[in-house]
Amino acid sequence: MLEAASMGRPAIVTDVPGCRQAVVNGETGWLCEVKSAESLGACMQDCLALPRATLAAAGQAARRRIEAEFDERLVVRAALDCLEGARP
Repeated sequence: MLEAASMGRPAIVTDVPGCRQAVVNGETGWLCEVKSAESLGACMQDCLALPRATLAAAGQAARRRIEAEFDERLVVRAALDCLEGARP
């Protein structure tokens, strides 16, 4: 999901930990129910019915969110902060 968003593509993902944090439902992508082909199919149908401009806007929002929250510098800094806090 992060790779798709970094390329400006919205994603359809399963509503599980990790995925639900990476996507803002209806804004940067869409969440479907776990182990539900019906939910996935409905989500795909809904996305197919959207105007291209709406999909493009969701992709742009996904890219902005990745830049703001998952930038490499932010992730590395957070990891280093955790390690520094763990020192005796």
